[in-house]
Amino acid sequence: MPLGDARTLTAIVAMALGVLAVAGGVEAIRFEAARAAAADLGPWTTRAGLEIAALEAEIRRPDADATMDALNRRHDLLTAWLAARPLSAQGWIALAAVRQSLARPPSGVERAFMMSALTGPAEGGAMAQRALLGVLAWETSAAATQARTLTDLCGLIVYDPSRLKLALSAKPAAVRAAIRQGLVDHACAPRMISAIGL
Repeated sequence: MPLGDARTLTAIVAMALGVLAVAGGVEAIRFEAARAAAADLGPWTTRAGLEIAALEAEIRRPDADATMDALNRRHDLLTAWLAARPLSAQGWIALAAVRQSLARPPSGVERAFMMSALTGPAEGGAMAQRALLGVLAWETSAAATQARTLTDLCGLIVYDPSRLKLALSAKPAAVRAAIRQGLVDHACAPRMISAIGL
């Protein structure tokens, strides 16, 4: 094969690869545009085989609207999603947080909280969320929920002390003292306890 033919062949192959890359990019842009245009996934939540994916997409969608209607909708979405994915520790703690925000009875908040502890006792993300929610709902929590909160707190103080310190600073002195004593009883290191302002 002469040198000129090799160059021509190389140029044709390079152009073909360029055309394929552009076509793939256009397809990706079209997909993103279609995904952005899909504002309401509600109808898909009743389609067999698609309901879980549609519910997950709805749950993950950022919701700037913190109205009671939006919170009730999120509660319903999480409840439906957890019916299909009951082993999601983060799903259960998200449901507990929504119930807390909706001022639902403490028993419902605690059931979701304890389901999170049952399904993901050592999942870092769920532990952090449980620790924070447990501190925020300390006064209305049962002893078992408080004990679980202390376990999660003791394990996570090192990762995010600033958020925990902020949540604890808003609590009355008696609550802070009870949490401090509970952490001492859980053999939490004194330097870790002082890191969150207790």
